[in-house]
Amino acid sequence: MHDSRMNLNCLFTAAVDEYIPGMKGATLANYVELKSLIKDENGKIIGGMCIDKMDPEGKEFPVKAKVVVNCAGVHADEIRKMDKADVENRIVPSRGTHLIFKKGLGIKENTGIIIPMTGDGRLIFIINYFGHPMVGTTDVVTETTHYSEPS
Repeated sequence: MHDSRMNLNCLFTAAVDEYIPGMKGATLANYVELKSLIKDENGKIIGGMCIDKMDPEGKEFPVKAKVVVNCAGVHADEIRKMDKADVENRIVPSRGTHLIFKKGLGIKENTGIIIPMTGDGRLIFIINYFGHPMVGTTDVVTETTHYSEPS
C-alpha cells in the first residue's frame, strides 16, 4: 500500500467535474490553514475561514461547501473543538516502529498477518510493501505535532 499515492489519487479523482454525473469536482488547495468554521443560522457547518500560508500578509478568505468533512487525521480533535470547545478528545496520538526487510522473505503480495495483542498490549502487523516484508507496531503514546521526526 502506497499511502501517499492513494491520497493523491483520491484528491485528483474528487477534483474531476462530472466524475459522478451532475456533480462538480472539489477544489483543492495546499498551504492553507483552517482558522475557524463558518456556520449557518441553524448552527450547521457550511465552510471555514482559511489563511493562505503562502501569502506574506496571511490573507484570510472564506471557503463554503455543501459538505464539510473533518479528515485531519491525528489533528481531527482540533477541528472538532472549533465546533464545540468542550468536547472530549477522541484521538490518542502514537508513534510506531516499522522495519522493512529484503525481498523474498516469504510474504506474498496479497497477504498480511496481524497479531492483535502482544503480551505488552501492542498490535503487530506484517504486510507486503513493494515486495518487501514490513513489520510494524504502534507502541508509544506521544504528543500531537505537525511535524514528524525519526526517533
